[in-house]
Amino acid sequence: MIEQERNKDIRVEEVNRKQLYNSCIRPNNLFIPNYSPLPPRPKSELSRRPSISLTDSTVLQGEAGCGSNSGRFTIKYDNTEYVVDERSCDTDNSIAGSEEDTYNNYHNFDCNDEKPNEKEQQQQKRFGEMALETVKRLRYILHQLNSGQLPLEDLKRNIEYAALVLETAYMDETRRICDEDDDLAEVTPEAVPEEVREWLAATFTRQAVQPKREKPKFKSVANAIRTGIFFEKIFRRTQVVLAPIPNEYKGYLRNINNWNFSSFELDEFTNGHALKYVGFEIFNRYGFLERFKINVQILEHFLLALEVGYSKHSNPYHNCVHAADVTQTSHWILSQTGLASTLTDLELLAVLFGALIHDYEHTGHTNNFHIQSGSNFALVYNDRSVLENYHASSVFRLMKDEEKNIFERLSRDEFRDIRNMIIEIVLATDMSTHFVQIKTMKNMLTLPEGIDKMKALCLIVHACDISHASKPWDLHYRWTEGVLEEFFRQGDLEASMGLPYSPLCDRHTTHVAESQIGFIDFIVEPTMVVCGEMLTKMVEPLVSLPSSDSL
Repeated sequence: MIEQERNKDIRVEEVNRKQLYNSCIRPNNLFIPNYSPLPPRPKSELSRRPSISLTDSTVLQGEAGCGSNSGRFTIKYDNTEYVVDERSCDTDNSIAGSEEDTYNNYHNFDCNDEKPNEKEQQQQKRFGEMALETVKRLRYILHQLNSGQLPLEDLKRNIEYAALVLETAYMDETRRICDEDDDLAEVTPEAVPEEVREWLAATFTRQAVQPKREKPKFKSVANAIRTGIFFEKIFRRTQVVLAPIPNEYKGYLRNINNWNFSSFELDEFTNGHALKYVGFEIFNRYGFLERFKINVQILEHFLLALEVGYSKHSNPYHNCVHAADVTQTSHWILSQTGLASTLTDLELLAVLFGALIHDYEHTGHTNNFHIQSGSNFALVYNDRSVLENYHASSVFRLMKDEEKNIFERLSRDEFRDIRNMIIEIVLATDMSTHFVQIKTMKNMLTLPEGIDKMKALCLIVHACDISHASKPWDLHYRWTEGVLEEFFRQGDLEASMGLPYSPLCDRHTTHVAESQIGFIDFIVEPTMVVCGEMLTKMVEPLVSLPSSDSL
């Protein structure tokens, strides 16, 4: 049994390396030496191949240990088949791929149980060299960019990411399920007043931990495919569809890549439409309209409906400006760290859409208030992430209206995947899961395996949700005023209902400065540190490349 498992691992490694070598699909007219297109093979010869399906129209197929046929791979792309044979990789031809944007949902990986023969074992040793050769080819493109032959300066860094991902793509990634225990032990009684400690405990911990779920493993073949797909994506030449932004607003929105971006100023500048225009700018920058065939009018109707929902309860904090701020901050982390280059379009849309809608129709009260008062929200959602469940559910209900359904052109698989991701991201903004998320990520950082992608994306949006204390003082001060006024309004309501005051909700006794010190010291600062370490582990290996001058 052990020998059988070992042989299976060897075969998977071979498939990984072969797929790595052949995953660099490119747009037309971009020359890379040493690739050779071959005629399509008869279907009868393909019966024993494992396959990885990316979409209905994109299939990369290959053979693992199939005798005389080993070493040949077929790339079926946009109804055209190309066969790459390692024996013919010394010619100076190239494979030209389509520019159609079909990049997501890789699945269905199998491998037969045959033991590789001696020839195939020798071939395995060569794939490490082939991977390095692939990197050299990417470096060649960088050299062309530096010489001005391809004036795409903004793509240099992205190609460097792709280069190192190809170098390391054959390494297995597994997801670890970490212990999920709430932990407020480090907040000693001497550190903060008892009221502040009670607020931290009530807001950022929870009584019951959700059962752990088994997660599937990510194999390196998925990374290889994703990298090849990304490499084509960054060279697309399509007519971009853009949402309409008035010229007088475009200048201000150019600052969206700035950590100090003020959603307050944008809201004043756009007459109360910060959310709408941040949404337009994000969808334009990431090409979501073109990629997912989103109708501009439907997007506008959807964003305007979001603004109505966020304004429903006239909250001083959980409102349109907060949604715009969290979305802009999420964009900053994705774009300025380079993490966006490692994500699929669907994952990017899920993160940024999740940030946009994460507090939709927020009531201005905490989950604990709904639970203690026995509100209809608590009854519907059984006291579990009451508001977060409501936000996600309400948005998907909103999109039942065809005039607001920006996902109407997604495939069934795409919609299922993005819905699952959005729900997971929004539920992770429940502050009672805070210490669970932090401890889980700390444990992941100690392991040699890669970071669980969904846990990382959830932590990013959660960190952005509480990030105002890391912004310039004038922004933090305004956000603090808003959130405390919202707390005090809840306290006033609790008093009128005969309920005890929730922590920090009594406007007559709350110590504002001490509450913010506790919030920063025990919540924001540790979150930003862990988030930074997580991003470093995910991104730093992709930018620590040798200089392109070494070509």
